[in-house]
Amino acid sequence: MNSEPLRIVHITDTHIIAEPGAEVYGVDSFAALESLLAVMQRDPWTPHLLIATGDLSEDGSAVSYQRLRSLLTPLGLPVYCIPGNHDVLAEMHTHLQGGPIHLARRVVWEPWQIVLLDSQVPGQGHGYLSHRELTALEEALQEAPGYHTLVCLHHGPLPVCPMPPCRLENAEEFLALLERYPQVRGGISGHNHCAVDAHHHGIHLLVTPSTCVNGGTPEWTAGARRATVLGGAWPRSGAPGVSAAGAIPERHDCH
Repeated sequence: MNSEPLRIVHITDTHIIAEPGAEVYGVDSFAALESLLAVMQRDPWTPHLLIATGDLSEDGSAVSYQRLRSLLTPLGLPVYCIPGNHDVLAEMHTHLQGGPIHLARRVVWEPWQIVLLDSQVPGQGHGYLSHRELTALEEALQEAPGYHTLVCLHHGPLPVCPMPPCRLENAEEFLALLERYPQVRGGISGHNHCAVDAHHHGIHLLVTPSTCVNGGTPEWTAGARRATVLGGAWPRSGAPGVSAAGAIPERHDCH
């Protein structure tokens, strides 16, 4: 059991491309992430780990993941990554994973566990959690009933926009599974390039903005979330793009 609160930084939708200086959505995505991480490192609030939830590359190229790796490796903390619809998982395994950068299913920091899911549908913009992913999630929840659980994926379950590419197609099935396990405390996702803070039956659901598609500003508060979790605590909304710690003593159903 860790006596120190777990501090997490969540980034998503970094959209790194192979060509230096090239822009995505009118922004040099590499420079934007580089600036954000530099400000993060100067902040006295020091994270224990970083979670990156997909669309890490814009073009799925080996070089894009090598460039991303060059930014993440010097941080000096574990980094856990999952793919989004723009990513190529095989290239992530070959050119991103290694050293402090992990493509993992589960991270344990007692009394918390973090479960990371792959919602990618190759060649499509929308997301879907396969039977394999949902089974892995349920097995993790069944094996650790006493651990508060944070679930991470690229395509979140909230109806943020009505367009089909925005959606997790089996969101209702995913949420129904979460509802069955009272130790589920929260979920974090990206994909929608905006900040959302919502609750579903007592489960705190957060969507984090892109690191590069928010005006290109490199400010720490613009393209990341930071959270401190201790026991049953989970963040409540703070400034745009940031979650400050707030106590939720026990899970309760709310609508």
